[in-house]
Amino acid sequence: MSLFAPIDRVATAANARELLIKDLPHIMARAGRPLTDLTGIDYSTSTGGSSGSPKNATEISLVNHLNDRELYERLFDCIQHAVGVMVDSEFYHFHKTIIVECYIERKPDKIVAPRLGWEVDSLAPHKVDALCEFAENYDFSKGLYGLKGLPKLTAFCQETPNQLQA
Repeated sequence: MSLFAPIDRVATAANARELLIKDLPHIMARAGRPLTDLTGIDYSTSTGGSSGSPKNATEISLVNHLNDRELYERLFDCIQHAVGVMVDSEFYHFHKTIIVECYIERKPDKIVAPRLGWEVDSLAPHKVDALCEFAENYDFSKGLYGLKGLPKLTAFCQETPNQLQA
């Protein structure tokens, strides 16, 4: 018996793919961060803030905008951290390279696979593995950046009644 429920790899990979393909461009735009911040994994980031209480509608609007931007900056930093701590070696099938090149830079599989020494057809299972590793890193990193309230990317298999009785 395992201490944790098994990860639903297909659902987890789909959640991570959706974040990277659909949400990441919006997060980058709202955080005002360039693509090179993710492809180069630069940890020398700084975040600004605002102090004091707003006195009129214009200041309230500006503070709300800064708060939204700060949230998106933290979310971007969380994604950057999740990618940055990924394992990238031949033994781990170049997961970081797969995430960066396939999902952030959006290079086609026919370019990425040969560069890693694989056939295009053999890249698919490695992409699922890379997406699952990214999802787990992202879910952990959310706590580091004060984003625990966001939905988790990692999905777990549901236990069947037979498993519960055993």
